[in-house]
Amino acid sequence: MIAVIRLADYFTDHAVVAFDQMHEDPPTGDAQYVLDLIRRLGQKIVSRRDVHRAASRSRFRKPGDLDAPLRLLEDHGYLRRQSDPAPTGRAGRRPSPSWSVHPDVLGGSA
Repeated sequence: MIAVIRLADYFTDHAVVAFDQMHEDPPTGDAQYVLDLIRRLGQKIVSRRDVHRAASRSRFRKPGDLDAPLRLLEDHGYLRRQSDPAPTGRAGRRPSPSWSVHPDVLGGSA
């Protein structure tokens, strides 16, 4: 009987996670995915390019696809936008936007 109760608890926990993911809206899911990537990168400052290079290409085909999740993380205080540096090089291209990461994110308590 104890083994059956343990199995029931195990499958209940998995069902709860599955139902949470089914009801998760795409912007929130994308932001959570990006936050997990940022934690794995472990950098105090991340650029959109850093995140795009680490992200799944099937989820974010272009760097601009990360704008909404990064903005959501910024709105919730996980990231703080850095000022844009001046354009450099012959073409005068601006470097990728960057954000400082809240210390709690890297500590794992966010």
